[in-house]
Amino acid sequence: MARRRKPEKYKFALRPEVARWLDANDDDDAEADAFFDDWLEEVEDDPRLLTAGKVKVDPAVLHTRFACVPERCAPWNERGRMRSCCADIFVPLTPAERRRLRRHRRLLAGHLLRTEPRLRDCLAKPGREPGDFFLDEDGDALERVGGRCIFSRRDAQGRIRCRLYTVAGKLGLETTDIQPYTCRIFPLVLVQLERGRVLLTVLHKDNYRGLESLPPWRFPCLADPGLPPLHRSMAGTLDWLFGRGFAAWLARQAG
Repeated sequence: MARRRKPEKYKFALRPEVARWLDANDDDDAEADAFFDDWLEEVEDDPRLLTAGKVKVDPAVLHTRFACVPERCAPWNERGRMRSCCADIFVPLTPAERRRLRRHRRLLAGHLLRTEPRLRDCLAKPGREPGDFFLDEDGDALERVGGRCIFSRRDAQGRIRCRLYTVAGKLGLETTDIQPYTCRIFPLVLVQLERGRVLLTVLHKDNYRGLESLPPWRFPCLADPGLPPLHRSMAGTLDWLFGRGFAAWLARQAG
């Protein structure tokens, strides 16, 4: 008689520093909250909702196609209504993220001045602490200069890129040690649940209003059905978030 196979037990969970980051982010927009609450209720009632360890997965994650295509979304290219995560999204910073950037402010400021003189005025704003040059007027989000993030750059092919990758390399750091988590995980979205659990979802047509975002079809990286599955293109980030093997588990669920 064949033995019954025991159900697999997973120990996937959100890494602690990201859980703290998630806990520090709070939004009090009532209209957006109403959209978000309605969407979240539908997701939690969806029989297709997946669970592995302390992670619940919105079925939309399995069907999303995603890849970074910076040549299609750079502000100076003929992008039409398309938008870029590096130029057009609002990036709030938690106190911990601000401290990480301030720790490397001299190298960051020097690198920006050498490579992009247009930022000189921004780096010397009156009434602004020298170490806070990267913050917007409210002091809680990344500054956007000329319609794009202060840390964005244009490469030789006209693609939009992030300077924090270069600086992290010079410092011998992991990019995540200096790059805001919002940027690292886009277009993934994390939602805190009860008992230390977290919902993994992605920016899509049913939740973008509740997330106060542009719709996914405005981002080339999400609008092309010919792009690879998100669970493949973001495998490294998924494993970084939830533990080694999570991306492979997700791929198996997608079939």
